[in-house]
Amino acid sequence: MNIKDFYQLIERIKKSESEHCLKGLCQEFCEMSGMEYFILTTIENKSLYSSTLKSESNLEKELIKKILSDREKTNNFLSSQMNRNIPQSWSKKKHKKTRTNNIMELIEILSKNGLNSGINIPLKTHDSDLVYFNMISKKEHNFDFLDSILLYAHTFATHLISTLLKIKENNHPVKQLSQRESDCLFWACEGKTAWEISKIIGLSQRTVTFHLMNIIEKLRANNRQHAVALAIMKGIVKPNFEKIQSNI
Repeated sequence: MNIKDFYQLIERIKKSESEHCLKGLCQEFCEMSGMEYFILTTIENKSLYSSTLKSESNLEKELIKKILSDREKTNNFLSSQMNRNIPQSWSKKKHKKTRTNNIMELIEILSKNGLNSGINIPLKTHDSDLVYFNMISKKEHNFDFLDSILLYAHTFATHLISTLLKIKENNHPVKQLSQRESDCLFWACEGKTAWEISKIIGLSQRTVTFHLMNIIEKLRANNRQHAVALAIMKGIVKPNFEKIQSNI
């Protein structure tokens, strides 16, 4: 792969302002790397009960339907990629000792549809959404070839998701919490009552309750407990590393 062309592509990703444009750049990267297809799958964790699935691909419509045509097939495709945090290359017939049960399931799903080798890049966004970037081919590429583009694919996917999140935030701006609201939410996540929070941060209980109600509205939560769950799930609340205790 031509490194200069690759980094020019990365710069174009950074400047992209639409999801349609990013899809075109994914197609260009496929051509540049010698892989025919990509599947970009995003799982938005809007609640613990149910998530929203979004998928973009340049696969033929009939082929993508065979892979994601119903709930069972979609769940199988996703579960085969769950609980993994490292990029991995795969090929239908050739064995690789580092294969996990999950990647074997993925190989089985894709190879049944004539897709015989590929690269799987699992990523996690800052608000804990899950993203899987798959590059796949009908050819049975060897591992030397696949591993040679694995690092490029990981770098590409990282910049792709970063820009995708920026576009999403620009199109659907989220109300930001004030510093006082963040303080109240932090202590609510620690299990403190409104009265306890008021004593910790030096506000009246009424003011703390007012901030908590604003938090519920901004996070689109149903109640305080739901707001706490969303804050933890989305990584809105961060640990206080200033108070870190070391056992070293």
